[in-house]
Amino acid sequence: MVLLWIWKGLVFLVLPVIALGGVLLFSAFLRQEKFTIYFLMFSILPGSLGLFEIGGGKAPPILFLDIAVVLIGVATLWRGMMTWQGVRGLPLLVKLFLVFLFWLVLSSIHSDDLARSLAMVRNYSAGLLALLITRAVVLRESDAFKVVASMLVWGCLLSFLEFYQLWSLGNLGQSFVGVFLQKNLISLDWGRSNYLSAFDVLLIPIGIALFLGKSQPRIRLLSIVSVVLMTSALVLSLSKGALVAATVSLLLVIARGMSPRAIVPVMISLTVIILMVVLNPLGGVLVDRVLVFDQALSFQSRLVVWEESWNTFMNNPLTGVGLGSLGNYITFVSQQRTSAHNIFLGLLAETGVAGCLLFFAMICTAAVEILRAYSRATNELTRFLLWGIFSSLVGIVVHSMVEPTFEGFQFSIMAWTMIGVGVSLGGRLEPGAFPNEGGHDGA
Repeated sequence: MVLLWIWKGLVFLVLPVIALGGVLLFSAFLRQEKFTIYFLMFSILPGSLGLFEIGGGKAPPILFLDIAVVLIGVATLWRGMMTWQGVRGLPLLVKLFLVFLFWLVLSSIHSDDLARSLAMVRNYSAGLLALLITRAVVLRESDAFKVVASMLVWGCLLSFLEFYQLWSLGNLGQSFVGVFLQKNLISLDWGRSNYLSAFDVLLIPIGIALFLGKSQPRIRLLSIVSVVLMTSALVLSLSKGALVAATVSLLLVIARGMSPRAIVPVMISLTVIILMVVLNPLGGVLVDRVLVFDQALSFQSRLVVWEESWNTFMNNPLTGVGLGSLGNYITFVSQQRTSAHNIFLGLLAETGVAGCLLFFAMICTAAVEILRAYSRATNELTRFLLWGIFSSLVGIVVHSMVEPTFEGFQFSIMAWTMIGVGVSLGGRLEPGAFPNEGGHDGA
């Protein structure tokens, strides 16, 4: 009782401490812009603060990421106003993103679910914030390397969190049986298995690309460790869509690495991935599920949702039914708040032709800029990195055709950070700035 009384008394000190910490962080964000992108990424992992409940626990928990986005967003806006050079100075991708967000806001006006609509606007806006910060931080090739290496470390930590979640379910045998019997059993407070697998699809191609590109020994070690961990986590998710998308992006990376001098790293990479799938007790289950995907209930239900999403779009082709409102028009769902499980069909149904075309233009612009940077790069490691980013972009787009990934708060940040690295390199390639094998800058 005494301890409980002391704890209740200390709770009143939490808010001042948080406020002071917020002020210090905001000051750091203003003075050290490079610090912001790393803080933004790693603020995803802690998940919920677990301190407060809003609306009697009916509202979503406050995430550590929510506070980080607000502080970083205000700091970025403040810096932007101080250095504003007009709309003409903005890159095409950023202009498209701003118009896209404006259209989403307009779409929210006639949405049947305003709360969900505003949450989705926040999620996409967080992606723009990550893109802007990455473009400001990646000034040379070595900056790109640091961001990408941090993303791989982030992927390793996420995999460890998933493994811990699996371990906490009981002994190893019980855990594997539980994952097999119950869909999305591995769950953090900000995402479940299917959603978490999207980060593996995003990061595995980049890890493979750095390994094939003959980077520094410690970076090759990081890349292969991250690929092993994330491949294992992907198999544990039992996500068929993620496995197919990762396979597509992996084939692209391997196609780039198929040269006489790269044949050994390619074979090592393939061997590691195959072993991770074969040795995992759930690997065969996942492969079998992919081979008979057309018989799965999840695929059949998606067919119905896709058909009804298309019919919803055809009835509202110009404006859609409103961002986040598709669940009111889908009959084959167990809850009102649902997704089309296809990014383009979802945008067509909810935001009309304009919203879908704007997002498609953003993806195409990003792909073109990354490939343009790839064609201009002279350093072989830089070219491998850019090809890995392009392969990752293809993979996450493929995955978004069956899962609502781009709509996710956390995934939006990581995906647009990765894209930001690629498009930033396009205009900032400096020969010799990216570290090569042996620890020295190339000539």
